Amino acid sequence: MNFRSLSIASGVLGMAFGAAITLVQPFMTRVYGLPIEAANVAQARGFGGLLFVWGLIAFMMRDVRDRPTQRLLLIANIVGYLIQIALTLHGIQSGVLNALSWSSVAIYAALMAASGVVMRGASLAAPHPGR
Repeated sequence: MNFRSLSIASGVLGMAFGAAITLVQPFMTRVYGLPIEAANVAQARGFGGLLFVWGLIAFMMRDVRDRPTQRLLLIANIVGYLIQIALTLHGIQSGVLNALSWSSVAIYAALMAASGVVMRGASLAAPHPGR
């Protein structure tokens, strides 16, 4: 996998899930086991909007060619996915989120791992000064 294909995959997933979480409430709230209360629906919509924007940014960065910029974007993705994994695991462990939320953990973990692989590959392929 390269930076472009990871950006496209991250972008499409983020925009698809973000749009679903934002537009199809309270269905998505029920799917993930949250009580259907106005505050939960509003918060989920806010998260969905943010996830959509994250996906849009990932998709729009697909043509970035500058390796230092790619590295910074990949590091930001890894940190963001790590935070989402921790928050989702906390929600599952506390009983707020249901077992379907493990699918979110798997998606975040896969994208985080792919970001690390792409970053490592870009580091290995990067030209070294003086060579």
